[in-house]
Amino acid sequence: LYNFYGIFSKSGDQSNNNAYYSSVGSGNWATQQANALDQGTGSHMAFIQTEDENNFIFQACTFIDAHIWIGGTDGEDTEAGEGTWVWKDNSETVFGTGAGEDFINADGFESFWNSGEPNDAGEGEDYAQYYYNRKKWNDLSGTQSMKTIIEIESEELNKFTLPLTDLQEGLVTITLKNVTDKAGNEIPEDVYYSFTYDTTSPGYDGVGCGVYDDNLVDYVVSAHTRDLTPQ
Repeated sequence: LYNFYGIFSKSGDQSNNNAYYSSVGSGNWATQQANALDQGTGSHMAFIQTEDENNFIFQACTFIDAHIWIGGTDGEDTEAGEGTWVWKDNSETVFGTGAGEDFINADGFESFWNSGEPNDAGEGEDYAQYYYNRKKWNDLSGTQSMKTIIEIESEELNKFTLPLTDLQEGLVTITLKNVTDKAGNEIPEDVYYSFTYDTTSPGYDGVGCGVYDDNLVDYVVSAHTRDLTPQ
């Protein structure tokens, strides 16, 4: 379904270290949205929130040579409804309201609409398209078929949980075979992770510890010193 594009790296940006994948196939907005959400927690069509991220998406679109769907909508199926634009995944984040030159960004957000957009010029122009040759956005009917760029939040990357129950001490090896991630990428070789599992309770070892004795020039269990700041 997807090809890995890259990691967005910009210190201080709210999308810093998020991962981005380009879709192999095209589809309408709803289909691309559903496919993106199916990739797991933290995955959605791209939410463009800063100029740096907008430039990053421009480079991705240039690489695949295509306009794309992004995750913005003011559709009637949103909680806010027509005229209030949201970034939509399993929740909604308002990034602006209005139309054309009267569009107002929500606090903390930027937008990069093409001149006069969004204008709701045609029936159902409730979905955000990225014009990659202009580095701008357009509102469009969701029925159009296009590719998309999906974004995976950095805090949701590489999560793996292994329940440890009734394990004995020793070397534990986890073998992963035929690994395929949610984006459809395959790892042909088996992957091995090894670690030592120790069930012994922690204890205190006092060997080599003590108070420094000036006369003996060594650390002892007890000692006398005139030093006001003993070692």
